[in-house]
Amino acid sequence: PDEYSRGSWRGTLAVDGGGALINQSIHTIDLFQWFGGPIKSIFGKIGTLRHQIEAEDTASALIEFENGAQGVIQGATSCWPGDLARIEIHGTNGTIILEEGRIIRWKLKDAAADEEAEMLRLDTEIKSGSHDPMDIGFELHRRQIADLSEAILKKRTPYVTGTEARKSVEIILAIYQSAKTGKPVSLPIN
Repeated sequence: PDEYSRGSWRGTLAVDGGGALINQSIHTIDLFQWFGGPIKSIFGKIGTLRHQIEAEDTASALIEFENGAQGVIQGATSCWPGDLARIEIHGTNGTIILEEGRIIRWKLKDAAADEEAEMLRLDTEIKSGSHDPMDIGFELHRRQIADLSEAILKKRTPYVTGTEARKSVEIILAIYQSAKTGKPVSLPIN
């Protein structure tokens, strides 16, 4: 809703850092690059189509992975009523679809007879802000902060390192850069 960003720091470039991509889409983009592997290039387009904000409320990007695969990123807060974060992986050997991290489709050529049923039973209850931005769950953030705290106290590497976390930020910055220049951006993400 408009009230979410009206008269606040939300959707500003200086304080918020961006819009739909950097705030609402970053975790899904992180999973996207983790599943897909290193990205070779990105061609992006952004716009502010609905909200009265400085940053984008709508974004799309064409992705070329280093292995030759192609992908698409779409992030928007401009659509009603809002959908769950979704990742679809389609390939020559099958399709897997996740919504808010929950597997909703598991069709693989070489899957065991009961494999899809088993995967669909791996239900994880995670709140989503897709319809109401104030309904975003905090459990995964809590777990990450707890892990980082424990890693510091026990002098070990956290499960998600800064190097790993930086990858999704680089992807978003490349989309912003491509949208600004109108040209693809190469990414040496390893």
